[in-house]
Amino acid sequence: MKTVGQILKTHRLRQNISLDQVASVTKIKKTFLKAIEDNRFETFDSLAAAQGFIRNYARFLQIDEYQTLAVFKRDFGIDPSGKIAPRDLLNSSLILPQRRFNWLILPFSFVLFVVLALVWYFRWYIFPPPLKIYQPQDVQITAQARIFVKGSTLPYAKVSVNQLTTAADEQGRFEQPIILLPGINQIIIDAAFKNKHTTKTLDVIYRPEK
Repeated sequence: MKTVGQILKTHRLRQNISLDQVASVTKIKKTFLKAIEDNRFETFDSLAAAQGFIRNYARFLQIDEYQTLAVFKRDFGIDPSGKIAPRDLLNSSLILPQRRFNWLILPFSFVLFVVLALVWYFRWYIFPPPLKIYQPQDVQITAQARIFVKGSTLPYAKVSVNQLTTAADEQGRFEQPIILLPGINQIIIDAAFKNKHTTKTLDVIYRPEK
């Protein structure tokens, strides 16, 4: 397929017209006419300027200006910087470069997975067990001399409430009754698992009914 520059140059030569004659009549600089015939449209400031010169050049040669412009638009477009560029280059620039797979990622990912799995499996050998107390509340006032301390920790963890030992069940729940003395009673709850301890302290105020 002929380019727009080849089409215009072929018609000019067939009519035995020089570039100087074209420039004299169309008022288009000879350097621009030469650039059009050589398809060097990057020399033009804008797409509109290039299309205007092509249209005037085609009219001077008495060939279809719309068809000539269609050939130009088929072969050229605007790059991201606003310059006129061949569409072959524009299309190739839109293709993202293929990235080679880095095989070093596989062993690194495997090692990371193993480390995280070991941390998760042995987490309670590394970290102290969780401990939640559901009742009583800290600084709770009660008229009952006997209350139940209830909470949760790891399944089968050893739990002591004011040195009274019990054990969490298979779901990690525990319950221990204690006797209160009138006034402020300090309750110390300790959960132990694999030599790791978590301790919480509560104050419960016992006010007997009169």
